[in-house]
Amino acid sequence: MTASSRARPANYWTRLLTAGMLMQSVILNGPGHIPASKLPAITAAVLAACDAHDGVKDGLLTDPRQCQFDPAVLICKGADADSCLTEPQAQAAGRRFMPESKKAEGLYFPGYPAGSEESGWNTWITGAAPRRSTGFFFGTQFFTNMVYEKAGLGLSDFQLC
Repeated sequence: MTASSRARPANYWTRLLTAGMLMQSVILNGPGHIPASKLPAITAAVLAACDAHDGVKDGLLTDPRQCQFDPAVLICKGADADSCLTEPQAQAAGRRFMPESKKAEGLYFPGYPAGSEESGWNTWITGAAPRRSTGFFFGTQFFTNMVYEKAGLGLSDFQLC
């Protein structure tokens, strides 16, 4: 192992958790929250839009970075159901795929790849209910205990945008 490889962390935790808290504070709570019951519909729509990009329709995305999926195609035409998304949910799902950045600081998180909705979103991103995901827990604990060192911070206390 070289000295330069030892100096690099496996993941840039500050940026990863900042992006996670941005998602929590801006779109994954309230009307944008996506319940686990809707994740299969998102995955099916992603596969319908991008599966054949590699020339083979096999239920796999060879390069998810090439998938330009727009969750607006899933907006409910009638009543809300597990097979569709409300407009705030479609906006939330779209933000999940987008890189997060601030103009002055550049890219701080590359986004999540399309096709990953059923393999971790319920645990890490959406959770069983708003503010009940593992990502929310890690993000709030990171900022509460390591960044601000101030117990009892609420989601509204984070100034990420």
